[in-house]
Amino acid sequence: MLRFVAPAAAVAIVAVIAMASGRLPTSAQTGPNVSVDAVTDAGNTATAVGGIETSRSTTCGAIFNVDVVIQGVTNIAGFQADLLYNPAVLRVTAVNYNFLLTTTGTAVINVGDPTPDTDGNFLLFAAMYSTIPFTGASGDGVLARITIQAIGSGSSALDLTSVKMADRNALSIPPTDANGFYIGPVNDASIVVNPCPVDVGGIAELPDVAGTALETGDSSGSRAGLIGAVAAAALAGALVLGSAAWYARKRWPR
Repeated sequence: MLRFVAPAAAVAIVAVIAMASGRLPTSAQTGPNVSVDAVTDAGNTATAVGGIETSRSTTCGAIFNVDVVIQGVTNIAGFQADLLYNPAVLRVTAVNYNFLLTTTGTAVINVGDPTPDTDGNFLLFAAMYSTIPFTGASGDGVLARITIQAIGSGSSALDLTSVKMADRNALSIPPTDANGFYIGPVNDASIVVNPCPVDVGGIAELPDVAGTALETGDSSGSRAGLIGAVAAAALAGALVLGSAAWYARKRWPR
């Protein structure tokens, strides 16, 4: 972990954690429970998680939301994860992070992938930001609400990989591997899209809208995020990066 501290009045912390190289053993692990809830409902809010559905069926062309939720976390201030999906079946049209990470009065910065996303690997990445000292969020709630469009018939996993979380001091939230990737419980989901009567792959882009089996978080997949989750506190009113390029990600051949 590297920390960059700005001179004089401004103080900011940016956690940069190296890329992990594989899945580690998962026995005797504890920690927050991270899940992809395939059916968003009124029970999912900034401070609560309702019933978690690991699968859903939908029709071709349908627009729907899924939530990345967390239960039992303490002092979270930022997170990242890769959401893997079948790009022949789904595409991501919007994402909203204004839930749990805003509950202590901070703003949230979005440094993940832009939308729409159509390549099958969507980077979720958000962190608290404040011009005054702040505290991280604790308890249960929605980390991200993702809007998805069904563009083709078939099935798609919603596989959450390369998960990293940080507290307000930019320290990784355990349990983690040696490179800071979360190895606690992560629950994935799946989507089934009924047969399409016609090809709807060319439907116009929609504007952004606001808002399984148990496995463990890992650093495998088609690519892994290079940046760890970020927690930043800047007294001078600006996020101090501390380097010319504090965020980078490498795309690996599939």
